[in-house]
Amino acid sequence: MDTVREGMVDKLKRTGVNWLAFGIEAASERVRDDAQKGFDQDEAYKTFEAVRAAGINVIANFIFGLPEDDLETMQATRDLAIELNCEFANF
Repeated sequence: MDTVREGMVDKLKRTGVNWLAFGIEAASERVRDDAQKGFDQDEAYKTFEAVRAAGINVIANFIFGLPEDDLETMQATRDLAIELNCEFANF
């Protein structure tokens, strides 16, 4: 696990943070790139893992219907949301 990421979430937890929300937006890299998200899916998994390991709950935000979305990419976003199994998901 990335020590910078681990150190940051530990500090957040020590200051009383119990929930963090992330704007994942879409599963498709093409759709995320168009939305200028600047991260890849592996980063999201690693970050969520570190946040949960620190005892912080995860909220994930997803968007359907972004300009680059189609039925396939929206299905992938739905599947990702199920796979991430966040404590709360916002669509």
